[in-house]
Amino acid sequence: MTLRTVLVEDERRSRRILQKFLSNYCEDVEIIGEATSIKEAIQEIEIKQPNLIFLDIELKDGKGLDILDHFEKIDFSTIVVTGYDSYGIDAIKRNALDYILKPIVIKDLVAAVEKAKVERRNITLLNDFRSVKNVKKVDGNSLILQTTRDHVKAVNPQNILYIEAQNQYTKWHLRNEPSVLIRKPLVSLIEILPDCFFRVHRSYIVNLNMIRSLEKGRGGFIMVDTEKLPVSDRRKKELLNRLSQRRKNDE
Repeated sequence: MTLRTVLVEDERRSRRILQKFLSNYCEDVEIIGEATSIKEAIQEIEIKQPNLIFLDIELKDGKGLDILDHFEKIDFSTIVVTGYDSYGIDAIKRNALDYILKPIVIKDLVAAVEKAKVERRNITLLNDFRSVKNVKKVDGNSLILQTTRDHVKAVNPQNILYIEAQNQYTKWHLRNEPSVLIRKPLVSLIEILPDCFFRVHRSYIVNLNMIRSLEKGRGGFIMVDTEKLPVSDRRKKELLNRLSQRRKNDE
């Protein structure tokens, strides 16, 4: 995740040191603006919409923390960088993420930036939760399921054993977790699931990595964990091809 960053510091030397340290030791930080006063900082933040600011306390036109009071809603993380150790309580009250004393210790700076990355990822995930419509693919490693009107659940696809059709709903059977029910028909799920999922039957999508065995027959059955699931005759050939191809890729 890139941290789009504004530096708020009125001392040119301190600003350049911070810029150099961020460039050398914090590769995910992109400096998009600088400000030397409260007025400039508010303008930079409103125009450039950063997700992180480094904030000095003592500015030429007032206290840097007053910048945070200007915004009704704060959509960025704040790391205070100052030569004064007496503003910690004020910084906490304004929800500053971290507080670094000058002269800057590099390990403290790196740790603060890592905190900012975690906070931004958590906020992004929370926003995804709020906007989810039944199922949403966040990235290759996570799906968000809306299990009730007020409840959502993050799921790693690799923990899905199989998905079972239940009229306009689907029941998601998970490894080492209770199953969940969502209002989404089976046919609509293929496009959002990773390639390791295959529809073996009109009522089942399975995680190919979870198949323990395949029983022969016209269509046959597969064992997924401890469950025996049917395979339709017209899907069996493609299933065998998929399993064969996966074995070759693993060799």
